[in-house]
Amino acid sequence: MAIVRAILHRNLPGTQSFAFGSRAIGHAKRFSDLDIAVRADAPLDLRQLGDLREEFSESDLPMLVDVIDLRCISTEFAESISASLVPLG
Repeated sequence: MAIVRAILHRNLPGTQSFAFGSRAIGHAKRFSDLDIAVRADAPLDLRQLGDLREEFSESDLPMLVDVIDLRCISTEFAESISASLVPLG
């Protein structure tokens, strides 16, 4: 997770980030992606999300990474993932 934390810190300093989904709860399959939820003071703009996704894509991580902005998801989706949010520090 050191690579993940470094990319998040470089691109989104001062934000909270969480893993969620199958990798966060220990049910990942071989090709499962890593789901990351980010909480910032303001909604992330398209450039920030694009830069972040590009850096994850170009990293040495052995899985795909999907990033969402917690300020931009539905209440229903937020409720469905809340129990599996694992802080990334």
